[in-house]
Amino acid sequence: MTSIVRVKADAPFPNRRTGVAMGNKYQIKILVNGNECDLLVRPDRTLLDVLRNDLGLTGTKEGCGQGDCGACTVLIDGKVATSCIVLAVEVDGAVVTTIEGLQEGDALHPIQQAFVERGIAITLACADGEIMQIVSKPEAMSQEEAEQLVYSDEFFTIKGPWDFTFNLAQ
Repeated sequence: MTSIVRVKADAPFPNRRTGVAMGNKYQIKILVNGNECDLLVRPDRTLLDVLRNDLGLTGTKEGCGQGDCGACTVLIDGKVATSCIVLAVEVDGAVVTTIEGLQEGDALHPIQQAFVERGIAITLACADGEIMQIVSKPEAMSQEEAEQLVYSDEFFTIKGPWDFTFNLAQ
């Protein structure tokens, strides 16, 4: 007979529910891109691993594995998070949005479309993470301003261990 123990993860996300321990795994429930997911996960598995391997959401990429490059960026309850350093048990009860969740039907999000039209999505491994960063900041810039940034002749800077800049006007 398996005993069930309630545990609280030391999550960086306040007001988070707790997982339910079942042997060496935890039962968690998260809302991913509008779909409710009930999962049984080991406590050492990252959100990135669960998204890619259990849910088949491969748009979220692994880059550095340390949360620096941003390739694994998702939104957790509307806030930017690097999923490679967030444990899946820490997001029990959360709303998670991945790059796939930005699409409405077959239509790409306007920022995704802008990246595709500029060829950035094809040439840059962390483009999905950059899109998530831009989309997450509606208070910092309007949708129109974000689209203008992507389409402008300004330089676009990628923050991460490489800190490089490339020109969008190609």
